[in-house]
Amino acid sequence: MIFRFVYAVLEFRQLSVLTGRREIMNAEPQKPTENEPPLPVVVVTGASGFIGSRLTTHLLENNIVYAIARRSRRSALIHHHINLRWIRADISDEEAVSRAMTQIEKSGGAEFLFHLAGYFDFQNLKDPEYESTNIQGTRFVLRHSRRLGLKRFIFASSLTVSKFVDPNTILTEKTPADATFPYAVSKAKGEEMVQEASRYFPTLSVRLAAIFDDWCHYCPLDAILRKWLSSDWDCHILVGKGQAAVPYLHISNLIRFFSSVMMKTESLPETDILIASPKGCTTHEELFRSATRYSYFQSVNPLFFPCFLARIGIVQRNLWGGMKGCRPFEQLWMLKYIDKQMQVDPTYTRSVLRCAPNPRYHILRRL
Repeated sequence: MIFRFVYAVLEFRQLSVLTGRREIMNAEPQKPTENEPPLPVVVVTGASGFIGSRLTTHLLENNIVYAIARRSRRSALIHHHINLRWIRADISDEEAVSRAMTQIEKSGGAEFLFHLAGYFDFQNLKDPEYESTNIQGTRFVLRHSRRLGLKRFIFASSLTVSKFVDPNTILTEKTPADATFPYAVSKAKGEEMVQEASRYFPTLSVRLAAIFDDWCHYCPLDAILRKWLSSDWDCHILVGKGQAAVPYLHISNLIRFFSSVMMKTESLPETDILIASPKGCTTHEELFRSATRYSYFQSVNPLFFPCFLARIGIVQRNLWGGMKGCRPFEQLWMLKYIDKQMQVDPTYTRSVLRCAPNPRYHILRRL
């Protein structure tokens, strides 16, 4: 009898916990008191991704967030929250997008939509996913967002939409989207569609720098740091003169940027292009010297490797990796960017938003 009683108590407690969780997931937005305004509603596509999950978590305290993602909330490591509405949907499926937007519309619409969902890989080859997700998916989200009464549609583009191999090129908000590789073409098409949609609601395309965090969630950065801080025979080699460079932006500064867009949206044009990036860029040599100094507590001089020898090495590694079923991160197309620098000047963006990246999150300080 005692065991039956204990079992019944434990079963009741478990049922209560599960019921409580179900109530949290299905709860309606908390109704404000008479003196309290309703919480703004924000939609985030790609909410299970690196940027999307961070932005969603940040917004939850002061907003109702409709998070749209292919993956589950649990796999995105996002905890339960009374203000979170998780919708599993693939944006390349127009019916799924329509159902999601209908659900949001019936709940009262939304003020902002951050379209972060997109496809990218480092093979630099044509892939049907660029068309189905980056182009068609963006078209579907734009089409079915018209019913939400948005204050602003924010599209996550990339600085890579512009060519930068010319040493005299400095990327600004007015630089044309003229790069020709598949990912860049798909993002340039997205910018074009976002601009056209400004007749229905205010829009904004944001060209992102390389976004990273303190856990190094940026594949190229992770790959080079793993190599430089390993015990491999080639761990101190830099291809070319070590002057290849891109701008890196910490995820905390990107969240700050998005917050500024939300606060300043009334003063922004009906459609525009802004840049989320620090000024200038950071070279591989700077990264190498900083990372190795902090790791080994002494200065380490890199060994510079000619490009033609690097080409041979990359071919051999890819052949060997192909036989083993594990290709290396380095690809031949990357040699095109050896010693090329993506110099950025976001002066216009800073003047419009009156917001600049916090220096304490600069990549050379985070190392």
